[in-house]
Amino acid sequence: MEREPNLKLTFSLRGEHFSNPVCQTNCFARLGGDFLNISHDANQPYNQAVVSGLNQVLPNYTAVEWLPRFGFTWTPLGLKNTVVRGGFGLFADSFPGTVADQLLSNPPLQAGFNIAGGGLSPAVAGNQAQLATQSNSAFQAGFANGGTLASIQNSVPGFTPPTINTVANRIQNPRYQEWNLELQQALGQKMSLSLNYVGNHGVHEVAQNPSLNAFCDSNCQGQLGTTAGHFGDLPTTATDPRFSTVTEISSIGVSNYNGLTASLTGRTKSLTVQANYTWSHALDEISNGGILQFGQNTNFSPINAFDPFNLRSNYGNSDYDTRQYFSLNYVYNVPHKLGPSALLGGWIVSGTAFARTGLPFTVVDSNAFSILQGFNYGFTNITSVSVPANFSGNGGQTCTASAANPATPCLLASNFSPAVNGFGQQRRNQFTGPSYFNTDLEVTKNFKVPHWEGALFGVGAQFFNILNHPHFDQPDADIASPTFGSVINPVSSPTSIFGSFLGADASPRLIQLHASITF
Repeated sequence: MEREPNLKLTFSLRGEHFSNPVCQTNCFARLGGDFLNISHDANQPYNQAVVSGLNQVLPNYTAVEWLPRFGFTWTPLGLKNTVVRGGFGLFADSFPGTVADQLLSNPPLQAGFNIAGGGLSPAVAGNQAQLATQSNSAFQAGFANGGTLASIQNSVPGFTPPTINTVANRIQNPRYQEWNLELQQALGQKMSLSLNYVGNHGVHEVAQNPSLNAFCDSNCQGQLGTTAGHFGDLPTTATDPRFSTVTEISSIGVSNYNGLTASLTGRTKSLTVQANYTWSHALDEISNGGILQFGQNTNFSPINAFDPFNLRSNYGNSDYDTRQYFSLNYVYNVPHKLGPSALLGGWIVSGTAFARTGLPFTVVDSNAFSILQGFNYGFTNITSVSVPANFSGNGGQTCTASAANPATPCLLASNFSPAVNGFGQQRRNQFTGPSYFNTDLEVTKNFKVPHWEGALFGVGAQFFNILNHPHFDQPDADIASPTFGSVINPVSSPTSIFGSFLGADASPRLIQLHASITF
């Protein structure tokens, strides 16, 4: 829709349908409703608490997402070199399909058990494998015949309740409200400057809660050294004794982002340069979709709330919150004025440089986490620690590369204390790791190919991390670790020939020779 020559308005409506994962053999199982709202009567049979033989993963799933959007472009009267752009829109993301894998591993089709005691060796009588087999056989028979926790325990003394994965009774797709406002100004014929503000607000984001059935009784409190008579708001008995660890996936997370980007672009006959600077802040409760962990080599982000009954207490800096980011790229066609063209002509020098502030992390207490794991807290197959330590408020909160020296850690154990009475006095992701800087360079010499109009044969070299600058990971953030506060790992450059995620945990200078034909 166009109102006048210098103003353009655009309105649109997008409808998106995301598929609900299905099993053609009706193999999914879950609880009959939200865990905290179902009956927790220990005398209720298992086959009434667990709904099995389901064809679809997600109950009451959104059929169609209606996503309106609006945008405008405006050239103010009398300012032909100035353009103002902006817009607002709703965007949606599909709910992670990996949820289907979790509901496939549920009882009765596949039951998991947290076995305490028993030997590891198959040659030892009463080993863990035998105990798990006995529990599984008793559970399968009991489930088929309306068995309860008590009846199964009577048939197999020491029966361990199964784990279960479930989804909330109402699931919606992650949805994002996004808006931006940009001012672009031409500075002569060969240069332009733009200022762009971008913001978004996410709702219905994925949240995994593996601790809804967690508790901390007197035994737990004794191991932790609790002095308050309780640990946070965990109950002293399991909410539902028929299960051990209960993991519920829901769509209740929120996030916010605000960022301002300044971009400068310049072009001459020989040189093209673009520089970008972004100042931003990202906040959420659980990062990276709530399913996959975000991290490098030392600290992996928790993918669940610290306090299972208070997701909002997790709200803080996102795991990938980068407050300041600068990038530069350039291409320089070296002018040929003197000397033989075959030797001095056709040279191109190009490169990139980028720098950012460090990534945030939370100081944790692995001792408290390992104790609580024995009381239905947290994932049993993920190594990330999700119990924050107590922070006194003293000492710095930003780490630098100097922490790579064991003698100068950036965090001091004396400023922290174990999580004894509850989830530590500390805001999520309030500490920041070392900043990052890297620059790459490429030099190419092009030769004209005889009798092939416009074709060029190029040879050259690429230098990754040409300054041989070391890049450091976050420091060890576990107060129970002997290397707490020290940087113990390097990180690789995302632009190197090894790629970003191929396990190259070092950052040396790399040189690569190349040849190309352009036509």
